Amino acid sequence: MQALATTQHIVAAPVKTKPSQQQVIDQLHQNCQQSVSLIMLHGKEGSGKTTIAEVFLEQASEYAEVAFISANERSTNDRLRAQILNQLFGTISINDESLSRQMQRQRPLNHAIIVIDNGELLSESFLAECISTVTQLSAIGQRTSIIITGDSRWAQQQRPAPHLRVQGPTMIEVQPLNHDEQIRFVQALLPEKQRSFWNLERIQQFLNSIHGFPGEIQQRLQLTLTTQAARYRDTNAEENANNTNASEQSKANHKPEQGSRRKMRLWPILLIAALMSLAFAGFLNKEQLTAYWQQVNPESAASAETTTEEGDANNATPAVDGTASEATEQTTSLPSFEPLNERSLELVPAELAASYRNALGTLNTVA
Repeated sequence: MQALATTQHIVAAPVKTKPSQQQVIDQLHQNCQQSVSLIMLHGKEGSGKTTIAEVFLEQASEYAEVAFISANERSTNDRLRAQILNQLFGTISINDESLSRQMQRQRPLNHAIIVIDNGELLSESFLAECISTVTQLSAIGQRTSIIITGDSRWAQQQRPAPHLRVQGPTMIEVQPLNHDEQIRFVQALLPEKQRSFWNLERIQQFLNSIHGFPGEIQQRLQLTLTTQAARYRDTNAEENANNTNASEQSKANHKPEQGSRRKMRLWPILLIAALMSLAFAGFLNKEQLTAYWQQVNPESAASAETTTEEGDANNATPAVDGTASEATEQTTSLPSFEPLNERSLELVPAELAASYRNALGTLNTVA
């Protein structure tokens, strides 16, 4: 699903009127041109009364002086008069005089059309003043038409009682759009990104619970699209949350596996390091360990000494044989010396002579 607009007003009413609305506008033109003084344009809420009145005034400005005011709860009679007079004649100060008297003081107008929106918010005194204004101005030949828009229930109450024999205002009711106009109106309101999702069947289902007034269609469609956008955002938020939880869970599951793998890799290294440390410690404490072993196992120590002595004896025998052979070779190769006498020994130092005598004795023994 494509992303929806997040602005507050997703839809806006198109300015172009429908054929049924244009029929109401044509009826207003006809009544005003036939010197109908007071017209009640009524309908249900959202029927398009204000839109019709605005389009009518835009078209009526070609042949008349027009004024448009909208009543509200703060509107007073003086302010309403000032707004009408300012639009018809320019800047005019606010005073307590009636609307008809102030209009008579101004330059005469060939035709003045005044539209007052939200007529149900007008006071009874100002409504009576509007009726007297059109009556008095028509009497002196100034054509003035006042169109008041309001709710149908309120407009029906403004009709005079039949026994008074007084001509009441002309009533023009705004009817709902026909079925084809409703479908085209919904299609015109839909944003471009949403038109592909709203086929004819979906639009007809949407219109089944609606009376068919433009304002009602606009409000309901606005609410539907806003709710749809909120659901779309919530769905995305849930998906993101689920994805985040899944990724966190997968990371949490991978962490023990990675930890176990790291531990498996560290075990051989730790074992080798422990063996090396034990070997090094044993090498440093070799003598202490040997003494402790002899204390614990004396028999093995004695056998080890015997084996050592035998090895030394065996090693010594070849050494003696080697020494004897070396001595024999030396004797065979010794040079001949002259016999020594006492006089010759006297000429030699005492230390040298002693050492020589000892050496001579050793040599004789070996030989």
